[in-house]
Amino acid sequence: MSNSETVNILARSSNWGGMQEIHFRVTSISRQWATRPHLWRPPTDLFETEKAYVVRVEIAGMQNAELNIAIEDKQIAIYGHRQPPTEQAAYFQLEVRFGEFLSALELPGLVDSDKIHAEYGDGFLQVTLPKAGGN
Repeated sequence: MSNSETVNILARSSNWGGMQEIHFRVTSISRQWATRPHLWRPPTDLFETEKAYVVRVEIAGMQNAELNIAIEDKQIAIYGHRQPPTEQAAYFQLEVRFGEFLSALELPGLVDSDKIHAEYGDGFLQVTLPKAGGN
């Protein structure tokens, strides 16, 4: 996979009862994140199985969204944009975050970026990153 190739993934979304197309791009990580203090970080899990590292991000409301996955060595960044509410209303409480988000973390080992698999459903993005060399 080239560093700027866009990959389409069909993932089950229980909210819609059908398949949902998720776009993600594997690119090199840019050092520009430090200059973007407005980014928010969704809850993110990282765990290891025998053959892969798995990143799970809680990011509900991303129908027809473009999600980006950037990988450089053992660094991974998952970023995108969640649209603000469309209702024209006077909110008394607004806790759900929207706008640009970023979840960046260090992986325990190197991964095979040609075999990354991503699924989105039930408000979670799960990215499976096979370990490099089949370890």
